Amino acid sequence: MKNSYYFPHDYHARHDPKLERLRMELGPVGDGIYWDLVEMLYEEGGYLSLKHILAIAKAINTTEELVLKVVKESELFIVNNGKFYSESLLERLNHIKTKIRKARTSGKLGGLANAKRTLSERLVIKVKESKVKDIKSNAPQEIYLYYSKIIKAGAKEDAINSISKLLKTGITKDDLLGRIDAYKAKLIKDNIEPRFYIQANNFFGKAARYKDFEPVRKVEYSPPDPLCKACKGQGRLMNGEGQVIRCTCVKEK
Repeated sequence: MKNSYYFPHDYHARHDPKLERLRMELGPVGDGIYWDLVEMLYEEGGYLSLKHILAIAKAINTTEELVLKVVKESELFIVNNGKFYSESLLERLNHIKTKIRKARTSGKLGGLANAKRTLSERLVIKVKESKVKDIKSNAPQEIYLYYSKIIKAGAKEDAINSISKLLKTGITKDDLLGRIDAYKAKLIKDNIEPRFYIQANNFFGKAARYKDFEPVRKVEYSPPDPLCKACKGQGRLMNGEGQVIRCTCVKEK
């Protein structure tokens, strides 16, 4: 029995009401995150730790927020004692383990003794690689220049050193850029005078003001439908209150 490793699941699993609800809330990305988590659970023997959520999100190229939403709000997983799992997955995994034990007894699994990295080890490696990539790609300088350009400069060397330290802790470039955008949006909304803007070194340094702002979620939308009768291909409509709103023919990607 070759451990490749494939895992069994019901061919009609897409019709699970919980999965359908998740799909309605998050779109296809919800499906993708769910099945990625299922694969990881199989690899880890059925259980994953909540403390690894950030690393898991990085490994599957999504956000910590979305992974937590799928784990805690979809009702597709059970959260207990700092870990999460799926009862149906555990049943299937036990079935697989039984087959493996039988095959091993019959001598069909020779060579499987070769050690493989656990998921946790692979995630740690992936996170480290991500940190190195960010730092080597001049991310600290790019983040500082972005902040200086749209908000305010200040103690460049100190700011860049602080950004480098943040990247080493696991915070990503995209996360910091999103927090900068969130701060800029607040400045505009509250009509703050430029002289009161936070300097770069204080935003990223010991004051850690970046923590005050949740990253702005950048959403991409499909082009408007040129045949749409409502907006006539413009992608925007006027609501009853005289406000310009996005037409329903423009979909979130």
